[in-house]
Amino acid sequence: MPNKKSEKKTGSSPLKRLKSSLAREREFLTDEEVDKLIVAAARHEAFGLRNALMIRMAFRHALRASELLDLQWEQIDFDKGTILIKRVKGGADAESLQALNEEELTALIELQELNKSMKKSTFVFIGQRGSLFVDSFELIVKKAGASAKIGFPVHPHMLRHAKENNS
Repeated sequence: MPNKKSEKKTGSSPLKRLKSSLAREREFLTDEEVDKLIVAAARHEAFGLRNALMIRMAFRHALRASELLDLQWEQIDFDKGTILIKRVKGGADAESLQALNEEELTALIELQELNKSMKKSTFVFIGQRGSLFVDSFELIVKKAGASAKIGFPVHPHMLRHAKENNS
């Protein structure tokens, strides 16, 4: 960080970060853009099913990246078709039971079978070396956005905001 002497000497001040609302045109995606992202993510050779399902579930259940990546198989009830979402903000009682649609259930069953051949994990979304991190999901969404030719940079939190802006 520049000191006061260098500021006076050069006449410059530290750069300030723009608010998101000023830096980007908008903070959400339309339903059509989310569909394009899902299709683009599904094209990934090795992890297309996982990537597309991650985007679909983040959008449909308005999940933060960390909430999505923290999902464990024990939170899914295949018989009832529900998922227990543990929210990271909102206090101790921030859990909600949500219904899974047929597409999600089918994809989760398929993903569970695929995961059996990989590193053993209790987490739903894993890679070849185990659990995924938030930056992994950010990269998946960014690459899917570029592949889908959305027209502007996309990030995971846009999926969370998409649901509230398209309702």
